Amino acid sequence: MSPANRYSRWDGTQDPWAQADDVLESVSDDLLQFGDLSHAMRRMMQRGFQAGGRRVTGLQSLAQRLRGMRRSELGRYDMDSVTRQILDSLDEVRELERREVEDRLRLRDESGAPPEPDDDPLAALEREMGEPPFGSRLDDRLDYLDRMADRPAEALRSLQRYDFMSPEAEARFNELVDELRRQVLQQYFRGAEQALQNMTPEDMARVRDMLTELNQMIRADAAGEPYDFDGFMQRYGDLFPDDPRDLAELMESLARRMAAAEAMMASMSPEQRQRLEELSMALLSDADLAFQMSELARSMRDLMPQQWDRPYPFEGDEALSMSQAVDVLQRLQDAEELERYLRSAEKPSDLSELDLDRVSDLLGDEAAQDLRRLAEIERMLEEAGYVQRTGGRLDLTPQGVRRIGRQALGSVYKRLRTALAGDHEVPHVGQGADRSGDLKAYEFGDPFHIQVKETVFEAVRRSGAGTPVRIRPDDFMVERTEHRVQAATALCIDLSLSMPMRGNWVAAKKVGLALHSLISSIFPRDRLFLIGFSDYARRLKAEELPGLGWEEVYGTNLEHALYLARRELSRFRQASRQIIVVTDGEPTSHLLPDGSVFFDWPAHPETIRATLREVVRCTKEGIVINTFMLDRDPAMRRFVEQMTALNRGRAFYTTPETLGEYLLVDFLESKRSRVRGA
Repeated sequence: MSPANRYSRWDGTQDPWAQADDVLESVSDDLLQFGDLSHAMRRMMQRGFQAGGRRVTGLQSLAQRLRGMRRSELGRYDMDSVTRQILDSLDEVRELERREVEDRLRLRDESGAPPEPDDDPLAALEREMGEPPFGSRLDDRLDYLDRMADRPAEALRSLQRYDFMSPEAEARFNELVDELRRQVLQQYFRGAEQALQNMTPEDMARVRDMLTELNQMIRADAAGEPYDFDGFMQRYGDLFPDDPRDLAELMESLARRMAAAEAMMASMSPEQRQRLEELSMALLSDADLAFQMSELARSMRDLMPQQWDRPYPFEGDEALSMSQAVDVLQRLQDAEELERYLRSAEKPSDLSELDLDRVSDLLGDEAAQDLRRLAEIERMLEEAGYVQRTGGRLDLTPQGVRRIGRQALGSVYKRLRTALAGDHEVPHVGQGADRSGDLKAYEFGDPFHIQVKETVFEAVRRSGAGTPVRIRPDDFMVERTEHRVQAATALCIDLSLSMPMRGNWVAAKKVGLALHSLISSIFPRDRLFLIGFSDYARRLKAEELPGLGWEEVYGTNLEHALYLARRELSRFRQASRQIIVVTDGEPTSHLLPDGSVFFDWPAHPETIRATLREVVRCTKEGIVINTFMLDRDPAMRRFVEQMTALNRGRAFYTTPETLGEYLLVDFLESKRSRVRGA
């Protein structure tokens, strides 16, 4: 009977987008190039990377998209259209009323009825004071409507007191006033459209009371006094659909919205701005309401200083309503803020503070998902045991170093595949390998000496008790074998400044890690020594390679490197010994008798002689020197030809792209020939 499968509903959080190995491999080149894991992570975040079969967009591309979006918005809209649309709507109302009055005048004239008497004391007083003509003279109404042109705020106030003759004009005007009043309030309360629909005088009074309580809370908070935020939200929560958790969050939301409204005003021409300000005051006819809104705006400016009055250079012709214009400005300000944040992010954890809902609004769901993924990469590497943060510094763990070495080895897998298989066919040509009794996880190329008990135990440990036991390739445990022929290798890596300048640095470090991984996993009886050299030479540990930086000094002291390599290899006289040199230039330095360094460029003849003398010493001790040259400079070629003539080693002219393949394949072929000759 097959085991039951358990499924759960997709809730958006299950995102198996990549493994820690993928992320580590993506960051490794920058780490090897610059020697600083934090710097490499920052570059990967900015540039993006490929992992888990998909491309994770970098912060730099997202920031460029935000900048392009802002340019598009600025070229699309016209801020002055906000006021012009209101004027057009008021003109439409006046025109509807004018037609009604003119129709009545025409009917009066056609019927022969006498004009209205001019001695109506109420109508005369209204004309004198400029008040709306509540009297019966039709001519006075036409004059009154004509005087409203080009004075929108005055026209609005006058029409609010006007006794309409046209039912259509009256209905249209009431709709316009409700809509404009709602848009004025929506400048402050985004998303509260439902709560602000069909504003009655009672609704306006409720908004005024809300503003009064809000201002009281802000004053109490500034003075350190208690206030009831939860009670406030119970009474007025429908005006704040974002559901802020506390007063600070509410104030931040209001400040963003108010700053957008101020930016809208600042982006208008002075004439249109003045008209819109007058209209807003006319719409908020409640003096206390206007006062409370002004106090709130002052509080926001004091508590959250920012560029409140910054104008935006709109150049388009698409018209906007007042609330639409504020939405556009808030979108632009959000885009600017997000772009600054993305460009300044230093580490993945910086991205954990982002509002991903806002990111989705600006850049789409996929961009928000990529930012969430970028925020996870450090935690992912820490949980895998590849990195650790100590004292604020992010470093590779030994496990991380080993993993990079295996990845470096895997990058030349195709070229190594035949050589690896050949090395492990040793039993067919004689006794070339011994079982050590130690167990290890199976890796490609290992003899298939499966230990059944331990393999089953690994499968049970992974999946838990129960039958049947499902064994995966990762569960196989084999008995470690060791070749009887022992080899000792010294890898000398050029650390001089020319290596990174010529693009050879990462390749040299990768080959060191790959060779270390190969020897430690396949040939545990072999020995590998890593030696770096510039003006001086020094021993290196494999753990140092990923974070190793080039040395900003003059000099390529191959003589000292060969001396250290010969000294280390002299302890293994029964082993097959070789020195591998990776360099991009001829020797330009050597040690003087007092231990100081002599440097000259082009290479001084004495430097060449001193280096060749060390080559002769290595040759006399039976140490083979193989050189991998990353440059075809004629002077370097002449020197290497002299060196190979003395030592009988080999020289390879290679590139950073093929260095690993050449070096490791040569190492394995040499290893195989030594095994077969045993």
